[in-house]
Amino acid sequence: ENETNLHIAIALIGACAALIGLSMSHGVWKSFGEFDTCSLAPVYRLPLDSKHDHSLRSCIPNATQTISDGVTVSECDPRYQSPSSTVTPAPSSMSNSFAELLSSMPTGATGLFQGDVSASLSGTVPSEIGYYTNMLGIFLENNPLLEGSLPSQLGMLGANLESPFGWCDCSLSGSIPSQLGSFSNLYEGFLLDHSFFTGSLPTELGNLGRLENFLALDDNHLSSTIPSELARLSVLEYNLYLSSNRFTGTIPTEFGSLAPSFTSDLWFNFNELTGACPSELGRLLQLTRGLYINTNLLSQGLPSELGDLSKLTGVLWCEMNPLSSTLPTQLGKLPLHEWFGVDYNKITGPIPTEIGKMPFEYALSMSTTSLSSSLPTQLGALDKMFAARFRLSWLSSRRPCGTQAHPTEEITRCTQVPFSDPKTQSFCTMKYPL
Repeated sequence: ENETNLHIAIALIGACAALIGLSMSHGVWKSFGEFDTCSLAPVYRLPLDSKHDHSLRSCIPNATQTISDGVTVSECDPRYQSPSSTVTPAPSSMSNSFAELLSSMPTGATGLFQGDVSASLSGTVPSEIGYYTNMLGIFLENNPLLEGSLPSQLGMLGANLESPFGWCDCSLSGSIPSQLGSFSNLYEGFLLDHSFFTGSLPTELGNLGRLENFLALDDNHLSSTIPSELARLSVLEYNLYLSSNRFTGTIPTEFGSLAPSFTSDLWFNFNELTGACPSELGRLLQLTRGLYINTNLLSQGLPSELGDLSKLTGVLWCEMNPLSSTLPTQLGKLPLHEWFGVDYNKITGPIPTEIGKMPFEYALSMSTTSLSSSLPTQLGALDKMFAARFRLSWLSSRRPCGTQAHPTEEITRCTQVPFSDPKTQSFCTMKYPL
């Protein structure tokens, strides 16, 4: 929440000698610039998942050495001595050179998978990989020392490649080669997520005509517009991830014509997309898991056609956009069980009474909007919901829930549980400004 707390958190993490993983994600560090991370040295061997957050600009020390009495210090500790001293540094993590690994493989190899590699890979990807044309699948993940760009020669694998093509959680950078669109028989997993790719998405990725699930390009530095050609993935059923990049422009209306069988997770969130949310997305009639458009620059109102997503039981997340207008009453037709979020928007008008018909079991979130009027009593029907979050400064009476501020018993019957009971929180999580 503020820089002081962030420094405290860093110090506490450094004191946790038994940590097995550490994730730093989604803008946590964005406001704070560079700061001292030396106290993370005791856990430097962790698989550090910071690629979700490209705003972390301080380095995590990776050089340590053992001094007297078994004390380990980092390279930014004043007691640390240069490697030329007589003190023996702590052993570093082992890694394999990708070039050496490739040269040891027979040219007829049919697969390259992380489970077959004894240690993480380092170096760059040689162009010679294109000569291994019998490859049916490549899946390499969690190789932070694997750097450089993907060679265009990978396109020589062409129609032989079937499943998967994955280079996620590496330090690869540069543009995505257009030649990768030649994988015409790839049916499962095009995975370049959690890396540092830049530039625009090649339109040729729309030629992956047999891809059935997982087009994952999230958590990179990709920019420019989202190519409408991706909507040509006519058999894609699951998981199209474009989140946490720097995409600009509008969401292509052609995504409403994505595969008729597309059912799970469409992620446009954490970008710089503008314009309106396309009404055509309401044509994704088989979508069940989630539609994420949050944390963009989308304006105008939510289209009423989103209410036609009659199988969307998971998540509709629209928060942190300058969305305006009113909430369409048609959204009350959605069978959402998990999450409906419109926090931090410019939506005006009343909360539609139809929202009370949704079968929520987790959360309804409408903090910091410009909604007017009072809470509709129909929201009292949401008695299975775990949490509701409102910050409704427009309420004429600003008292905690469960008091006489509520208009009827229908709304208060969701609040007859202790505030301290985390398993049964519902409307008692609402907080009104003093």
